[in-house]
Amino acid sequence: SAGGVLMDAATRGFGGDVQSSSLLVTLLLTIVAWPLCVATFVVPSTMGSFFALLFLGQFFAFATTSPLNGVILWSVEPHQRVLSMALAVVAMHLLGDVPSPIIVGAMLERFSDKSLVMTSVALWLGWCVVLWGGAFC
Repeated sequence: SAGGVLMDAATRGFGGDVQSSSLLVTLLLTIVAWPLCVATFVVPSTMGSFFALLFLGQFFAFATTSPLNGVILWSVEPHQRVLSMALAVVAMHLLGDVPSPIIVGAMLERFSDKSLVMTSVALWLGWCVVLWGGAFC
């Protein structure tokens, strides 16, 4: 994946510190993805520009997968890596995949402006930038 390639390059730049380089790449990819995802719903667009922004935003957002897994794996002792990945996957699903359709559906029912709702959802990525930025510093 693109995130893995960037992570390898950053690791060489950090002198082999996989944890710091993985966190930096995750942060940078999210910083790129965030405005693209927001722009998808804010910028007046044609169908072509909508899908181009959506594709680019999702490309950079999903490119964080490899570096984020690197952060998780290199943050624990080798004998705890399997358990740490299992707990991370469960936490990601419990905090992301499970409640998000319910929350977004409730927002769509409550507010008539679908663009506002989807922009709010895209803005939520800002927390990733803040928290990963804090973890890197």
